[in-house]
Amino acid sequence: MKRLLQLGKDITEVITPISVVVTCFAAFGIAAGFVLDWVELTVLGIGALFCLVICGLFLLGRHNVDVEVKLPRNRVVVGDTASAALIVTNRRSRMVMPSRIELPVGTNTTEFVVPRLSPGAHFEESLTIPTDRRGVYPVGPARSVQGDPIGVFAHEQPWGSATDLFVHPRTIRLDNVTAGLLRDLDGQPVPQLSDSDVAFHALRDYIPGDDRRAVHWKSTARLGRMMVRQHEETRRWHLAVALSTSTNEYANEDEFELAVSVAGTLGLHALAHGRDLTVLTHDRGLRTTSRNTLLDQLAAVNIAESKQSIVDLAADVASQAPSATIIALLCGSTVEAATLKAAQSRLPLGVFTIAVSARPGVRPESRRMGTLPLLSVGTLAEFPRAMRGVRSVAAQ
Repeated sequence: MKRLLQLGKDITEVITPISVVVTCFAAFGIAAGFVLDWVELTVLGIGALFCLVICGLFLLGRHNVDVEVKLPRNRVVVGDTASAALIVTNRRSRMVMPSRIELPVGTNTTEFVVPRLSPGAHFEESLTIPTDRRGVYPVGPARSVQGDPIGVFAHEQPWGSATDLFVHPRTIRLDNVTAGLLRDLDGQPVPQLSDSDVAFHALRDYIPGDDRRAVHWKSTARLGRMMVRQHEETRRWHLAVALSTSTNEYANEDEFELAVSVAGTLGLHALAHGRDLTVLTHDRGLRTTSRNTLLDQLAAVNIAESKQSIVDLAADVASQAPSATIIALLCGSTVEAATLKAAQSRLPLGVFTIAVSARPGVRPESRRMGTLPLLSVGTLAEFPRAMRGVRSVAAQ
């Protein structure tokens, strides 16, 4: 029984649409030819049957070769050169007949014709992979296709497993002026008071249990009672990036790609300076443990229809990153300034917020709506320039 099941499985694996058509034509031609006494139709049916037998002979034996796919780099930036190498080696003690190898790359498949290989010989072919669009592209697994020249039967055998090629978004290094602006926001004092911190606030009377290291001895000697220093709490810079992925908030895909690049630029700047980082989209939070992890996650981000808006995303940031000190709201040109202001109202008070609108082709512009800086960015290279316009708001 097991053998019959295996035989049936083997047969179904080699059947192609062409073989189904030829089989039906053979059965119909032979049956109808005998019934109708139509000699020509009978001959055609027998010819189709003979074709099935001849093509089936090409399935005899197996190609005992090693197939390997190598990716010199599995992480590239949009527009960079990416390539893959296909290596087929004959490790048998006898010659291997010509074969066909298929290599899936994303949604496309590239076909390689492998010539006859002598014992120990190998065949190597390189493939250039288009990287004009950001994304994650599975490469492989390569599969050898054994069958007849006209494609009546085909037996596919996979080799290895798929390897992901990450095409990262473009990013830019922030210039000294923009980087200095973000550093100025690091450690801004907040209303809460603390007995030990950096920002000095005032002196107060000693309370039993206070740290003796906080005692201000000069004031104690002058006033005749123990006085201790009191400080304002300072926050460690924690950047939260809210990247909208809703199609309703972008006029086209170019706007979305620019917003993704801005998100990557801000995220890499935070990681390079050892700061806390949170990146959220409408459907998930991205892992930000390292540079490659962040860029890999951004490579996989896609725009999709969503009932949520940037206002809902801001509420998610408030709940998932309550310690954030700087929040960047990233969206497209279809989001109005009033909506961005409403999004700011969903964030905790005292948190410095920047709204960035991706508008390819426009000149960079910085304006403010209340305490909210509104930035319009036309290209990634202009983002640092647009950021410089928020310095006056950040100082308030």
